[in-house]
Amino acid sequence: MTIRITALAALCLLGGTLQVPIAHAQGCCSVGTSALGGPERGVIRDHTLHMDISYHFNNLDISYNGSREIDDPLQRSASVEMLGVGMEYGIARRISVMVQIGYFEKNRTITVRGDTFESQEEVDFRGRGFGDLLVLAKYRVIEPSIISPFEFSAGGGAKLPIGRYRQDVRGTRLALDLQAGTGATDLLAWAHAGYSFVPTGIGLMAWILHRYPGANLENYRYGDETLFNIGITKQVAGFLEIGIASRLRTAERDFSNGRLLQSTGGTQISLFPHLSYLSSDSVFRFFGQIPVSQNLLGIQLGLSYLIGVELGYTFDLGS
Repeated sequence: MTIRITALAALCLLGGTLQVPIAHAQGCCSVGTSALGGPERGVIRDHTLHMDISYHFNNLDISYNGSREIDDPLQRSASVEMLGVGMEYGIARRISVMVQIGYFEKNRTITVRGDTFESQEEVDFRGRGFGDLLVLAKYRVIEPSIISPFEFSAGGGAKLPIGRYRQDVRGTRLALDLQAGTGATDLLAWAHAGYSFVPTGIGLMAWILHRYPGANLENYRYGDETLFNIGITKQVAGFLEIGIASRLRTAERDFSNGRLLQSTGGTQISLFPHLSYLSSDSVFRFFGQIPVSQNLLGIQLGLSYLIGVELGYTFDLGS
């Protein structure tokens, strides 16, 4: 019993130290975007409906103090699984609107010692449920043409707090980063650019998403977060596409009850390789995330790797 009480106390004290990368995880990212869809895609054609389903597995088992790997004092490890569903509809020639939601299962394990420090036990904490709803409106500012295959789009939206963020375990509130939702409304700003080298099957893409979080009813506010992606794709044999992207994520410290929280926020650079099977109206994709550099503020668990799959289908509703 002493071990479990110690573990619950440690979880409350260290609740902000696990920063789950976008998914949302939160992307880090509490935004909950998919790794290779939604904000990573420009405006879709008018009178078409794109639907996708994806699964992500995030593993976090390395602790950092700044950019330095350290031995975690509680021997923590964590994982985040997400089953995501997204829809996007082209309501006009230059405008489309997308919505995304995910079902999360978040797990953290810590090792605690008894009063004599001779006994120890692994204690597992788990939160699950539907996360918050992301809504994003997109407008294509520059349309591609035969003369100039360059496109640029911009938009904005919000993350709406429909997910649970007050789950308890054994009578104690789970840390917010283990909750499915955040309890706060966040504002989103987005931009996307693409350029296609049609004869070669090569495409260049860049996008940026900034999240300005609100505070929930318990006066907890995540730090401002920015994701910037730049990538290249190559279509092979007409039905196979390979690609790789680089992502920069920056996050400020979280804020609660009038103070900035230690062991929150930081900077991460990752690579996103992916392999896609394409048809005229569908895509099946394997992807991963490999951290290249992590500089986390305070002591935090960092991402070890992410793997996932995504299936998308586009319906033409114009006929």
